[in-house]
Amino acid sequence: MNLNEDQILERINKNDVSSWKFIYSEYYGAMCSYSTKLVRDRDVSMDIVQETFIKIWKNKTKFDSLKNFTWYLYKAVYNNSMYYLRNEKQRKEAYDTVKMDEVKFSDECFALTVREEMIRNLRVYIDKMPKERRKVMLLVIEGKTSAEIADILDVSINTVKTQRSRSLKFLRENMTNLLALLSLI
Repeated sequence: MNLNEDQILERINKNDVSSWKFIYSEYYGAMCSYSTKLVRDRDVSMDIVQETFIKIWKNKTKFDSLKNFTWYLYKAVYNNSMYYLRNEKQRKEAYDTVKMDEVKFSDECFALTVREEMIRNLRVYIDKMPKERRKVMLLVIEGKTSAEIADILDVSINTVKTQRSRSLKFLRENMTNLLALLSLI
């Protein structure tokens, strides 16, 4: 392209495609080299530089000199390289955290899952009990004493103890498989 700096700048400011191709070919190598020094990855730096050119093209920023354009381009490549490094660092830290959590919490998570499954099964079997036994067991689970349950249900303490005993027997018989699984764990 046989144009002086002012003509090139004028055409860049007008988003002339041939001028942008010329600028791209003139600056691309230097920008890639600059970015590679920052991010230490040639392929990534090539992507950064290409994206930078595209952003400047779409932004349609006007420049008053080729020197300002050059400064702007270097600054944009620098900023995009730093943005990449910051995101890469965060990505790596998040990955490392997940890996640590996976090792650290896998046993806790498994125990929590087993606990939740036991509670779910307990609720299923309590729902299968006769109405009076169900009432007693739900109050036992809430932490109520036999005397408190007798007062709430307006029955004798012996009735509460009998219903509680029958309920526990029913649960032991029906939840044997789950209890066997727990003993293996």
